[in-house]
Amino acid sequence: MRGVIDAVLALLTRWRWTWPFVSVLVAALVLGVLMLPGFDLVTLGLEPSVRSDLASALIGGAVIGSAVLGAEMAFASQLDRLEAKRAERAERQENERRLRAEREGLQLQLSLQKAFPGIVLRDRDLSGFYLRGKSFSGAHFEKADLSAANLEEADLVAAHFEAANLSSAQLARANLTATSLDRVDATRADLQGADLTKSSLRAATLDHTFLVDAILVNADLGHANLDGADLTCADLTAARLYAAKLTWAWLGWANLHRADLSWADLTGAHLDGADLTEANLDRAILTDVKWG
Repeated sequence: MRGVIDAVLALLTRWRWTWPFVSVLVAALVLGVLMLPGFDLVTLGLEPSVRSDLASALIGGAVIGSAVLGAEMAFASQLDRLEAKRAERAERQENERRLRAEREGLQLQLSLQKAFPGIVLRDRDLSGFYLRGKSFSGAHFEKADLSAANLEEADLVAAHFEAANLSSAQLARANLTATSLDRVDATRADLQGADLTKSSLRAATLDHTFLVDAILVNADLGHANLDGADLTCADLTAARLYAAKLTWAWLGWANLHRADLSWADLTGAHLDGADLTEANLDRAILTDVKWG
């Protein structure tokens, strides 16, 4: 029996409202016993007239105990919420420190070597990294953040950039031959003179991207968004631009020989001097096109 009592007390002491709870419970039990029909107070050495006074006192004590219990529970609940917020904040700060340390370690690693063939950098934060002239042939950058990174003259042959963030990245004269750039966001990126021969840029976002003198021979830009992009003098020979958005794009003196522009939207595009021999313009939208 003693062991059971100790176990109950040990369980109750885990709660901040243990003793108000116990006091209310005891008061209720005593009051219930006193109010039992036929209960004889004389055997306890008490006058029967004491019954009502004792009951009132017990009721008052129970009410006070209940109030204390309620206040204690509300206070404990508030403490629990504050503790949960503090723990969440501490965990967030720890995660931020860990990610910052990983980023700094990766930046140091990439700065010490020249070539990283096949390296896996999926989902990594490489924003603003200086990687000019590095070799990442066959590397994996899927969903990586390379915004504002410097990859000028880098070797990116057959690399994978699916769904990566390349917004405002510097990729001038980079070798992106046979590279996968499907669904990439390269908004306002600099790809001047970059070699994108046979690369895949399906559904890529190239909004206001700088592609002057870029080589896009046999590249796949189906459903890509090239709104306002500058493709002046770019080589798009046999490029696939099916259903691409080229609204207000600059294609002056671009080579579009045998390019597939079917269903493409060229509203307001500049095509002065462009070579469109054997190009497929079936169902293309040519509203307000500037022919020079």
